[in-house]
Amino acid sequence: MIHMEQQMETLLALLRDAFAQGAKSLSDLMPLPISLDVMNLELCTLPHLELTLNQNVQESQIATIRQSFAGAIWGEGFWLLSYTNALQLTSALSGVRMHFLQLDQSAREVLCEMGNMALNITLGVLRDLLKRTSPSSMPHLYVDSQKALLHSILTTHREHQALLATILFRQGTLTFCMFLVLVCALSPLQFVTQAIK
Repeated sequence: MIHMEQQMETLLALLRDAFAQGAKSLSDLMPLPISLDVMNLELCTLPHLELTLNQNVQESQIATIRQSFAGAIWGEGFWLLSYTNALQLTSALSGVRMHFLQLDQSAREVLCEMGNMALNITLGVLRDLLKRTSPSSMPHLYVDSQKALLHSILTTHREHQALLATILFRQGTLTFCMFLVLVCALSPLQFVTQAIK
């Protein structure tokens, strides 16, 4: 158990460094710098994932970037945040104040790029640890109820566990949490054990 905790701490440190670098690259393109802090990383069962998201995402409607992976990391990744936070994030990244309550096409493209970056950062760390490739599909944005997303994950991956990262976005006074979920055919427990020896 102690060894597993140390492995998770190592993975958390690597993800923190990778997201910090990603935030720095994004900040160079924006008038105000941003930070992406990986606050927490945990292995959890899908029922626990459902409980955690229900407790931390108060809105019923969420925006989700969903991407499939093959090869060494076979499974799916989900980067998600509340709909209100999705509007705030789009405004922060585009530098344009949003005066509407719906995501237009340009806003959706911005979210897709951000979600793709977050998922690729995570996959990049895991690929480097495993020293193996893992091709991924094109990311797709979904705006749906939290209940519908969780039902989809539970139905598709009912026997799997999840790697759940909580990421804090900050820009000036704007602060909110986003969540990254990785569900693999190989259990995250086995995966982390293999990746960090």
